[in-house]
Amino acid sequence: MKFAEFSEKIKAEYAKRFPGSMCIVNLYKGFGKSIDIAFYLAGSTEEVSNGYLANDMFRCSLTIHLPGKFNADTDELPDVMTMEKSGNHFNIKPENEYMCYGAHTVNFRKTNGNSEKLIVAAGKFMDKILDAVLEAYKNGKIHTNYLAMVERKIKT
Repeated sequence: MKFAEFSEKIKAEYAKRFPGSMCIVNLYKGFGKSIDIAFYLAGSTEEVSNGYLANDMFRCSLTIHLPGKFNADTDELPDVMTMEKSGNHFNIKPENEYMCYGAHTVNFRKTNGNSEKLIVAAGKFMDKILDAVLEAYKNGKIHTNYLAMVERKIKT
């Protein structure tokens, strides 16, 4: 499977759980090559404060490390890749009155495998995020800054 197809499959999995929300899949070419997958509850920058995606309630993201000679335009993804979390929480109401937000952690276990296995693993992580957001909503822990978006985006 090539990078473009993998990217589309990840986005399709996310859209099944969070329709109208955004998933960004990028190839990072810094000190080593990796695929970075970022999840947002917002569907566009217009939905977040000041148009800045860092103001989204989700801080959930995954990274897949690739060999240095990987060419996303021509190469197939390797048969064995490692996916790990690079962010695994979302903002909730703070428990301490002096804090702006609290955080709810969503567990993810480092996974090795081919592209199909990693898509399944990412889907399980997405399921955990959705379940955790629904639980936080039911318990009244969603911060007022995000409550309307959660109600609009997620079947509560």
